[in-house]
Amino acid sequence: MRHKQILSLILPILLLALPDVCRGQYCEFDKYVEAAEEKMVVLRGKKAFTYNIRYNGHCYWDTPIFKDGEIRFNGKTYTNLEMNIDVCHDELLVKMPTSTIPVAIDQDAVSYLRIGDTEFTKFEEGKYPKLVPGFYEVVFLGESYNIYRKVTKTLSPDTDGHGSGLIGYRDPNFNYSIHDFFNFRQRYYLEKDGKMKKIGPEKAAKLSRKK
Repeated sequence: MRHKQILSLILPILLLALPDVCRGQYCEFDKYVEAAEEKMVVLRGKKAFTYNIRYNGHCYWDTPIFKDGEIRFNGKTYTNLEMNIDVCHDELLVKMPTSTIPVAIDQDAVSYLRIGDTEFTKFEEGKYPKLVPGFYEVVFLGESYNIYRKVTKTLSPDTDGHGSGLIGYRDPNFNYSIHDFFNFRQRYYLEKDGKMKKIGPEKAAKLSRKK
C-alpha cells in the first residue's frame, strides 16, 4: 500500500520530466482511450461465432479483410471502426482498428451501415412478404426503382466436386485436402412500386447502368 502511495506522488513528476516526445506519446494514448470509451456502446457485443473446423473459403460477405466503415447505432453515428459481416452465421462484426478480436453487435440497433465503399440497407421482418430480413447491399438507387444484393453462405461438405477449387468465389489459400467449404449464394432484388421482386444478375447489371 505504501509503495502505491509513493508512486502516486512521484508519477506526475516523472511525466513532467519526460522528453516532449514521450509526453506526446502519452497524449496520443490518452486520446486513443477516450476514442475507445466513446465507441464502447457499439463494442458491447457478444463474442463472434468461431468455426472450429478446417474449411475452404470464408464466411464473410465479400472478403475476410475487415474494412473501415461507418455505422449508425441507436441514432448516433460512429466512424473509425473496422467491420465485416459473417453471412453464414448472420452476424455484424465490429472491432477497433488496433484490435484483432471482433464482436458481434446488436443488429436491431443499427439503422445505417457502410463497410469500405459498400453501403447496406436493412430490411426488417415483414417489410416485404417472403423477404429474408437483414442487411442488403445497395447496388443501385434510382428515382423509380432500387436494386439490392443479398449474399448468403452455408458451411457444406464437398459432395459435388468442389474439391476442384470451384466454390463460387476466389480462395487463394484453397486446400484440396479439405472438403468442407462455405457455399456461396447471391440474389438480386428489384424494389419498385412498393414491391420487392427477385431478378437475375444480368438484369440487375442492365438496370444498374440506366440513369
